[in-house]
Amino acid sequence: AKYRSDTGLDSNGISKAEKDASLKMTHDAVEGSLISNGAGGSYSQSPVSRGDGWKNNKDVILYASRATGVDPVLMAKIAAIESGFRPRIGNGGSTATGLYQFIDTTWADQMRQHGRALGIPAGTGPKDARANALLGAMYVKKSVEDATKLRGVGTAQDAYMGHFLGQPGMRRFLRGLKANPSQAASNLVGSSVPRSNPDIFFA
Repeated sequence: AKYRSDTGLDSNGISKAEKDASLKMTHDAVEGSLISNGAGGSYSQSPVSRGDGWKNNKDVILYASRATGVDPVLMAKIAAIESGFRPRIGNGGSTATGLYQFIDTTWADQMRQHGRALGIPAGTGPKDARANALLGAMYVKKSVEDATKLRGVGTAQDAYMGHFLGQPGMRRFLRGLKANPSQAASNLVGSSVPRSNPDIFFA
């Protein structure tokens, strides 16, 4: 993430120190394989967020992890990076909202795909931590599955790339990388992505 020199905050209003502290607080989550069948579960059975921070959202995230079969450490780290465990946070530069920073179009798509099966009430928005965590887990799981189909293995980096580039962008990136492993990463994404994230593509 990029931090403004005048405030020391990223685009979500989260300081680097807060984000680093959030990441450290995920270490008590249990390690495991990245994805599995999951134990099953639903929105109504999920614990409720008690506010901001890891301690107030730990049970929500770990429930979504168990229900869907996504590694809890991976789930916690993505939430830490994206929102600093702030369920209602938005992004001033886009419509990204909530624990896993869904933009409006992706949220609507995930609700269509998984909302009914997970028992999420119609019209629920991304500021609802229970819904955001469950759909975030399903999104992460699909990214790992897609990467595994494309190159035989799905990693934590692939999971986050699906979040960062969007799943179509991740698939395009991995296909391009397979075709020509020596090319610059910036050549495998749209021109706007490197311009918006120079610290990632041109560091």
